[in-house]
Amino acid sequence: MKTAETVLQTSLNEIDILKNEITQLKRQNAELQEQLAWFQRQIFGQRSERVVKDLDSKQPMFAGFDKIGKPLETEDTIDHSKAQSKRQKRKPTGKDEISLPEDIPTETIILDVDESEKTCPETGKPLVKIGEEITRKLACRPGSYFVKKYVRPKYASSSNPEAGISIATLPESLLDRCQADESFLSHILINKFANHIPLYRLSEMLQRDGVTISRQLLAKWVTRCGHALKPLYREMKKRILESNNVFMDESPIDGSVTFFL
Repeated sequence: MKTAETVLQTSLNEIDILKNEITQLKRQNAELQEQLAWFQRQIFGQRSERVVKDLDSKQPMFAGFDKIGKPLETEDTIDHSKAQSKRQKRKPTGKDEISLPEDIPTETIILDVDESEKTCPETGKPLVKIGEEITRKLACRPGSYFVKKYVRPKYASSSNPEAGISIATLPESLLDRCQADESFLSHILINKFANHIPLYRLSEMLQRDGVTISRQLLAKWVTRCGHALKPLYREMKKRILESNNVFMDESPIDGSVTFFL
């Protein structure tokens, strides 16, 4: 027969097991609640990319999913005649127009007729110029890259070799002993962080223009620029925090973001 002490110990062990199971279930429940909240934000949250329309009067299969918009129409269900009529009634919005800076360089190409065509075939008299037809087209050339060649003459005494060599100093640079000028470094930083172009694509773009720079070297320059610009970042942060108004983007993002702090 089991003694009272044995029964008590068994009960205590069972209680510990139940406590552990309850703790695990609570943890799983918290994780599921977090996942559910995320999915609800993705489905029911406000988004600028889509507009949720009213559903039919049919009862949805799951509670809470009655707020989901209708599925997109497939190719078979689209009425092309209605779409065509809408396109015809749509007024121009001016989106096809382009805006150019006032100081953009202009290359004038004169397309003149042959000299034999400047004479009237009936009277034989020369034709008179009455105007011009002007057509403007936006064109481009490969990216303009050039090399700054610093020539520094060296001077030394012919009679006193111990006097040393006299040479001008180089101008201050953001990165010491870097093969890239600040103008080129800013070009890389703007394209990477403002235009969101990855470094491997920038490397390919440079390659098409005849400039070969590896992605690894571009990454080193970006990292060094980040460290070199720390004082500027701290000064900007200080002035922002000292101002009366601070604006920020509170859009949620997934993953971790690393800043140079």
